[in-house]
Amino acid sequence: MAKVKVSEYSKTKYMAFLQDELLEKLNIALLRDEKFIDVDEEIITKLNQDVEAQKLKNDKINSCATLNNQGISFEKDGDTVNAIKVYEKNILDEYPATHSYDRLIKLYRKLKQYQD
Repeated sequence: MAKVKVSEYSKTKYMAFLQDELLEKLNIALLRDEKFIDVDEEIITKLNQDVEAQKLKNDKINSCATLNNQGISFEKDGDTVNAIKVYEKNILDEYPATHSYDRLIKLYRKLKQYQD
């Protein structure tokens, strides 16, 4: 068991990952104005891993959206070559979204680069 600050684990970033038992413990501690609670170290480790995994997912989706927006901007400017480069880079990040694939199909078809 480890003592953890109630204020730290009652933050928004942890809320989606709290199991019922820990959430109840935190709520009781908050109501009693307690500063610390005892939590199993394995639970803390798992919780921090879950938060970090979600952060990585969020970073990937943000990167995907940013690259898609750059590609769209290049297309609007008529810069097909840079649009293709950006969409290809987006695909390398392996985020499961289809916009870059769809646009590449159309751009390659437009340039008659059917092998690509």
